Amino acid sequence: MLKRLFLAGLLLVSAALVLGTADPQILIVATSKIPNTLASSPGAGSYGSTQSVTFTANNSDTIWYATSVGSPACGAGTQYTGAISTASTTTYYVTACSASGNAITGSFAYTISAGGTPTFNQAGQCNTGGYSCTIALTVTAGHIIWAGMSSHGSAATLSIADARTSCSSPCDTWATANTFLGDATGTTNNSQTFYTTVSASGSGATTITCTTSDNTNYFVCNAVDISGVTTLDKTAGYVNGTSTTPVTGTTATTTAANEILLCFFGNGNAPSNGWTQGTNWTIPTNGSQTGSYYSSAVEYQVVSSTGSYQGTITTVLSYPWIGMISTFK
Repeated sequence: MLKRLFLAGLLLVSAALVLGTADPQILIVATSKIPNTLASSPGAGSYGSTQSVTFTANNSDTIWYATSVGSPACGAGTQYTGAISTASTTTYYVTACSASGNAITGSFAYTISAGGTPTFNQAGQCNTGGYSCTIALTVTAGHIIWAGMSSHGSAATLSIADARTSCSSPCDTWATANTFLGDATGTTNNSQTFYTTVSASGSGATTITCTTSDNTNYFVCNAVDISGVTTLDKTAGYVNGTSTTPVTGTTATTTAANEILLCFFGNGNAPSNGWTQGTNWTIPTNGSQTGSYYSSAVEYQVVSSTGSYQGTITTVLSYPWIGMISTFK
């Protein structure tokens, strides 16, 4: 654009000289800066450690960014003043602005897998004789929440959502890890596990709502909070039975040395059925619950080598159970 204006000015001067104008006037054209070539360094992508992210844009006077969906208007969001330490998975929505009001926008997604030892942080649980129950956790952006639930009823549909003051429900997008329909006695029993990554702006007190479509009187839900991992790696087909030694399926070989293994065991119709963790497994505080018509437990294990893994646990009574396992890296 500037090159074309410069050439046009030369033509005007040349034309004036050719026509013999005694006092040719050189036309000075004022132009507005137009930001272009918005870029980040390092480039968007997946990294195994904290990254120092910088943004640049030619012909810009200020740069603004946000981590919620949608690039901010000039003067909105957070003004970029220097490198941003990015320790967890984050998407930056960036706007480069000129003083004249021109702007260019872009987005840059960073997936951060910090490496090291995956960490189990906390657990919560709930049960109900109705359609839903809630679990209260205080969560941190970038952590993963994994939840298992079991409903002893007729073809119940299970679902999950979370709410925080910093966002509207549902705050995060949940995906299914394991699904099971039917139990060892032939009666209908639904069990599922779900997981989500806490959004970049989502730290804080969180209410997780577990829901069944069937008012079964036998509905349980357990949730855990883990960090140091970013991705679901392996799951295994469910196992069900009626013995006092429930197990999960056996996973395919995991793809990372350092992973955390999570198991859910559900029984929606077991009176006062206590749980004892399996060898090398840990049932965390608030990780198991028993009552007149429900029983469930979660347990975890942090491993440092790849392999095929199976969850084991012991119960007090021989009632129908379901076992599921998920691994995260």
